Amino acid sequence: MADTKSMTRILAGWKREGLKVLVITSCSSLKSGESDVPARRLYQGQLFKAVADFATLNGFDLAILSSKYGLIPGNEIISCYDKHIKERAKDEHFKELVSRQFARISKDYGKFVVVMGETYRKFLKKHFDGRFLVISDDRGIGGYKQTMKQLADESR
Repeated sequence: MADTKSMTRILAGWKREGLKVLVITSCSSLKSGESDVPARRLYQGQLFKAVADFATLNGFDLAILSSKYGLIPGNEIISCYDKHIKERAKDEHFKELVSRQFARISKDYGKFVVVMGETYRKFLKKHFDGRFLVISDDRGIGGYKQTMKQLADESR
């Protein structure tokens, strides 16, 4: 993973070039409990909120890799559920679904920022190329949150 100053320079360059950027993050186990709400509102985890705030601050769109719905736009209306990504690890149908969803969504974007753990990244990894900035952190959720806070602070 590059340091946050390098990432900030990359992101600023994309914005200067007028590239449409999609931030892709994972769902969270902490949910609002509501039904029929935008995905962005359902997920309540601290990291999810930090990533969603980062996307909003930078004028980037948000997509979520949901363990139930696959890769969905942040504004897609969904219902609360209890499913974990580890249950999907060997599910070939789910892997194909995510691949098809990414192919459909990605046509509208020039660059992608990926913020998610390795278990989730496996579903998108085959698509990673020069258009992607993948943010990973071996320190776990605390490290991710710190990185997202620094990126948000540097974006202001």
